[in-house]
Amino acid sequence: GQLLEGLPLFKTVRTHHHLGSEIDSLRSLESRGALDPEDKQRIGRVLERAEELMSHDWTDGSEFSERLGKRLDPLRGLTDRS
Repeated sequence: GQLLEGLPLFKTVRTHHHLGSEIDSLRSLESRGALDPEDKQRIGRVLERAEELMSHDWTDGSEFSERLGKRLDPLRGLTDRS
């Protein structure tokens, strides 16, 4: 989509789609209170991947990071990451 302009398409489309799907899946599990230790590990990996993407935000005014950050907010604090 529009937010992926400026980065190599083959990498960002795959990463963005997979990351978005993982976030949605984990938010669904979290909202039902169905998280197990493996899910918490998945959350940690998703947060790391998202933080990496946000550190290279290419959008004006960091629009991508703000939108992604809002989607991640429900998952923050659900892992043992420090």
